[in-house]
Amino acid sequence: MNRKKMERRRIIPVILSLAAALGVAVLFALKSDTEPVKGLIVFTRIPAHATGWNPDQAQIAALKPGNKKPEILTEEFYAARSPEASCDGRYIVFSAKKTKSEPWQIWKMNLSGNKIEKVFDCKTDCTDPAFLPDGQIVYSKRIDVAGGVKGFALFTCTGDGAMHKQISFHPHDDMLSTVMQDGRILTLSRQLYPEKRPAQLIALRPNGTKARLFYINPENTEPVSMGRETGHDRMVFVEKAQEKDAKGMLVSIYLHRPLHSRELLSDDADFLSAYPLESGKLLVSCQPAGSGTFGLYEFDPVKKKLGKKIYSDPDHWAVEPVAVYRHPRPKKLPDDLLCSDMTGRILCLDANFSDLPPLSDHESASKGTIIEVMGLEGKWGEVDLENDGSFFLRLTANKPVRFRTVNDAGEVVRGPSAWIWLRPHERRGCVGCHEDRELAPGNKRPDAIANLPFEIMAPKAKVREETNSKTEKTGR
Repeated sequence: MNRKKMERRRIIPVILSLAAALGVAVLFALKSDTEPVKGLIVFTRIPAHATGWNPDQAQIAALKPGNKKPEILTEEFYAARSPEASCDGRYIVFSAKKTKSEPWQIWKMNLSGNKIEKVFDCKTDCTDPAFLPDGQIVYSKRIDVAGGVKGFALFTCTGDGAMHKQISFHPHDDMLSTVMQDGRILTLSRQLYPEKRPAQLIALRPNGTKARLFYINPENTEPVSMGRETGHDRMVFVEKAQEKDAKGMLVSIYLHRPLHSRELLSDDADFLSAYPLESGKLLVSCQPAGSGTFGLYEFDPVKKKLGKKIYSDPDHWAVEPVAVYRHPRPKKLPDDLLCSDMTGRILCLDANFSDLPPLSDHESASKGTIIEVMGLEGKWGEVDLENDGSFFLRLTANKPVRFRTVNDAGEVVRGPSAWIWLRPHERRGCVGCHEDRELAPGNKRPDAIANLPFEIMAPKAKVREETNSKTEKTGR
């Protein structure tokens, strides 16, 4: 065998060894880029003296299993908060600002390399982002909701920050949104106009349709955190009494009866938020009795007992924790909007069917005969109810409205209702006025659908002049 052949034989094993090593390295790199770090917790760390929803010098931190000291992920920002992880555990989105004077913006981070990029630029505050099933992002944006009153509305955009669309239109603060497994967005919503009201949980589709009340506590408490689904058809969140310095209580509700299934899990500590773990336990941000700051703890929802401490710091609060692991991807709901039709339709089976008492005790005055449509601009119009109390209306889309019933004497019987809106070409229906929301309607044909829907447009959106009198119904 000549020398060249012998050298070739020596080199080949070396090349194969290098290739094998490189292959393992490539596989490891791919795994680290596609698999979340098992047991990783991402949270917001706030100086203990900070206050408010937009605390100065807040930072997003990551705590790996076994570590006592977290890694700060947002060193280059003046403030950062509200992290939310993708279903595959590879990314987080969060809100942050580079300097004290600039507004909050939406950012995205690849957890495998901590690479950060701004999703888009906006001239006003944008916060509380979450991933939608198709890769889009839902977030809250500060806007003028009514008469100079500033609030937060929900918007969506693509993952690269394009195609921004507003999806909530009432004069509320809509914040702290999460995406449920059925594909709907759940947001903490508080009415701001014409008066402030306690917060409630609202569910809506990602295109803004079918918005409806999901949870409200009729007693003197209100939700103050995101609702998080557990693996047992339950949802957990924190409530507080409407009193200054009230403690946060950890509660849960049954997903299929959210309005009638509230269960108190604990009020032994001051809770801020909760996140479900793979083990079935909860990761909670709370301040136990005798503790100086809010830290991260395990909580057993079966035993209703606070467990081991995961992290705490005497100089900082640990809030908004997110356990990073692979989640089932929520359902992607169809988008049936038709933007060439800037109206929507609503059918009510009986406006006099209600679980609210009429404003008048007199029987003759306790039945509504007219339905009035009220917008932010005032009264849009009215129409006589049918004999069975039904009405069928065509209204301007993307505008908030409320309804109230009026009797023959011109007195308000019930209302105004909560604010609702219709999206372009949306069809909605209701059983009555503030009826039991778990009630299935009777199997009957309402009189109102014998004709086309009666058209009532917003003052600046009228498509034709009309007197809206009962005698014109056949000409609609």
